[in-house]
Amino acid sequence: MKKSGPARRREAGQTLLLAVLAIIVLLIAALFLFDLQTIIRVKIKSQTAADAAALAGAGMQKESLNLIGEINLLKACTVLITDFAADSSEEALMAASENLTEMQARITFVGPLLGVGAAQQAAKNNGMMDPGQVLNDPEYNEFSLSSYISDVEDDDIYGTDDYEQIIEGYEWRPPYIEMLKAINNQGVAAGPSGVSPNVNTLYSLDLINAILSEFWCHDELRRLIKDDSNFEGPWWQGLVSDVGFVEESELLPLFVRYTDYDATGESYHGAVDEAREYLTDLAEERGLAVGMITQMPYMQWCLYSSRWNDAPGEGWIDGSSHLYLRRGLRPEYLYGGAATKMTCLVPGGEDSKFQWLAGSYQIHSIKRKEGVISQTDADTPTVRSSALAKPLGFLETEGTRIPPNDISMILPVFKSVRLIPTAMMHVVSIYDQDYLFYKFLKWLDSVADIDNPSTSPPVGTSTYLLAFQRLNNPLWRHKGYNPAFVYVPPDPVPIYDPETDTGAGVLQCPVPNPDSEEDPNNGYQYDDEGNIIGIAYTYENRCDWHPPGGGGGGGGGGGGPGSLH
Repeated sequence: MKKSGPARRREAGQTLLLAVLAIIVLLIAALFLFDLQTIIRVKIKSQTAADAAALAGAGMQKESLNLIGEINLLKACTVLITDFAADSSEEALMAASENLTEMQARITFVGPLLGVGAAQQAAKNNGMMDPGQVLNDPEYNEFSLSSYISDVEDDDIYGTDDYEQIIEGYEWRPPYIEMLKAINNQGVAAGPSGVSPNVNTLYSLDLINAILSEFWCHDELRRLIKDDSNFEGPWWQGLVSDVGFVEESELLPLFVRYTDYDATGESYHGAVDEAREYLTDLAEERGLAVGMITQMPYMQWCLYSSRWNDAPGEGWIDGSSHLYLRRGLRPEYLYGGAATKMTCLVPGGEDSKFQWLAGSYQIHSIKRKEGVISQTDADTPTVRSSALAKPLGFLETEGTRIPPNDISMILPVFKSVRLIPTAMMHVVSIYDQDYLFYKFLKWLDSVADIDNPSTSPPVGTSTYLLAFQRLNNPLWRHKGYNPAFVYVPPDPVPIYDPETDTGAGVLQCPVPNPDSEEDPNNGYQYDDEGNIIGIAYTYENRCDWHPPGGGGGGGGGGGGPGSLH
């Protein structure tokens, strides 16, 4: 039946309404996609900058190691005698050796800091800026070299016996501070890595997160709250010690050590003997001849430290790199030691600003009204991108390749630098939360009353303090596990009551056993007459429960490479 005019007009109005709604949805989707693509663009740009910075830093590590190796080679050659000493007396050889060793010590400070400086330029060439210059926010000032420089300048820290003031004849501290200041004054666009903080492994960021979320099943949290004696006295002190001084640059360290020498030469013969074949080959490539090393017992050699043999990431050192890469690493690259991690930050927040250096020096705002990143009223997110690069090299003779640290003496064999997954080595950047947590623990070490500290914690660490204050409070701990609770049947288990500090904590409460399809006992034990006689299954038992079947480790998985960053 044909519809009348008014009915047709009503239908037309409904169609128009649907069309308007569709247009509104499309506009919202377009705005969202614009937000998404611009944030992705910033992420890509910052990641590219981090990649370039890491490669630049690792490149200087490579050159520094090779230069140290060349000096080792020079010490082993007859050139040492002909060029540096008029005679082969003990005094002349010792003086020549000491001069060369001082040069090696200088390289271990200067080379890595040149890498830090080169990394800043690489990051800036890719559009990054120092977050502290971009955004006037104290939080970003904490993630900077400034606080580290203050520590190095402090005689009560770096002027103590824990830090040698002269290393192999080189008075390192004044020039080191000046180099750090020069880099910092130009703006740190990529946060460099350094010596990993030395903290009590029981107290980690993982534990902090468990405390804040009241995840009672966390292994360390469970262990700690079961015994109130863990919290006697100022238990929060002594959780961090000063990082063991590596006697070289603590930023982008090379991890080298030196042999001692004596009149017999016994202290270095082992290193020389194992390297003799490679020393000879390298010298021949350069038209040199290795001298009678046994007649020169006064040389001091630069060796790899133990960190080269102990790569933190198990995927790096044990060859199971298929966890991160499409194929396993070649055996000659399975070693720890020097690596460079760089992190770039694009500050977020409603008032954040960021300077792109793509052809101009105009400062663009990330705020909605400026329309650079976000088209919404929400604060823009902080974009954090990290990259890890490593010097790669190998020793080769008669067609066989071995890792460079298989010979303890450092030799000039490093040929390239490559990006590697950040998960493969535990390297801490000054922008990492691990570094901020370390600063917090250092502050906590001076606190007499954790509930009423006389000074404020470092900026950005207030949540860490809250977690430690919770842990210090027995009423909070007993909410998870009450060590004084003893269950007396047949009454049901009383839930913890903070008013009286009695009852069972969460971990002590009975719950049904998940291994049985139906647990009518609800975690209790009953006698034949139906009376409760005990607890059969608690919430803590469920912490360690895993569903049967399924999953398992197997190592199956995707067909693509693992995450690089």
